[in-house]
Amino acid sequence: ELAVTALVDFDRCPQLYRWRYELQVDAKAAARPPSGLGPDDAAAVDAATMGTILHRCMELLDFAAPQDARALADRALADLEMQGQLLVGVAAELEPMLQRLRAHALMEEVASARQVRRELDFLLAQGRAVLRGQIDLLFEDRAGRWRLVDYKSDRVSTDQVARHAEGYQLQLLVYALAAWRFHGAAPADARLYFLRPGTAHELALSESVLGDASRRLERLTGELIAARRSGRFGRNAGEACAFCPYRALCR
Repeated sequence: ELAVTALVDFDRCPQLYRWRYELQVDAKAAARPPSGLGPDDAAAVDAATMGTILHRCMELLDFAAPQDARALADRALADLEMQGQLLVGVAAELEPMLQRLRAHALMEEVASARQVRRELDFLLAQGRAVLRGQIDLLFEDRAGRWRLVDYKSDRVSTDQVARHAEGYQLQLLVYALAAWRFHGAAPADARLYFLRPGTAHELALSESVLGDASRRLERLTGELIAARRSGRFGRNAGEACAFCPYRALCR
């Protein structure tokens, strides 16, 4: 049994998986410069924590009557038992995201949906593994079609979204497979919604696409199991290495 995100990391680079999950090396410590953090950096919220906060905000958001950023941030931080002094900074980051979302078609789609399900935990048997994950948003539109949405808080511009979304395609396909098996019918589509630029990237789905994805997952889980048993993890050298938190260790 493993998290969907772990399998996605293995697909990106087996060595990335090894550092993060087998050896459990702290990514922030691995990427930290020798001089250490300055006082301003130490007070900042790291990307993973901010992502958790923003996902909680989206879970609490009322699409039909959206709350203001400060109220939403205050509730999310209270639910997560996080420090009150983060409120001003989180609200400031959240406000432009909400403004862009209000102008996006997704807002009206969810507000008028027949059914809305959020933060759906699942276990998906696939090959010799069981994948666990969480779907951010699954809703049934007015035409009776199920649509899947995954939020991303990455710092990307609108023109970077399409290329950046490629790295999340496998994750989105796993979520769609889980929804397909739950409902007995494939979702009409699956979307990555990038909160900062307020842009969605859509992945068209069909039973054929999901069948190919299922076979790909069976192959990947088999490769991961073989790597764990042998202790041999390959390295996918490429452009992504420049952004990997373990690049200094990998060298």
